[in-house]
Amino acid sequence: MEGMLSGFQCDLSSISSEIQTLQQQSVSMNVRLKNRQAVRSHLSQLVDELVVPGAMISTILDSPVTEQGFLEQLHELNNKINFAKELSFRETLACSDIQDIVDRLKLK
Repeated sequence: MEGMLSGFQCDLSSISSEIQTLQQQSVSMNVRLKNRQAVRSHLSQLVDELVVPGAMISTILDSPVTEQGFLEQLHELNNKINFAKELSFRETLACSDIQDIVDRLKLK
């Protein structure tokens, strides 16, 4: 009986250590998840501000300047240009990627 209880106590202590390990892993995974979510929100906002959609390009290139859609796209392009200027001081590679397209649309 004593041997059986001793074995049971050993099993309980090993299960307890496994539970502690799992709790530590859970906490670690939770921290990583929160960090990734924070980075994801910042990156998605950055990407949304920098992406020059094909519809914007075609509207600016193909639409008459008197149309409302053209003016709306010009306003949006101006916002993107200003945002890219703010980021260019940080030497963001994404800004240099879109700079050529934005400059050509600006000249148009």
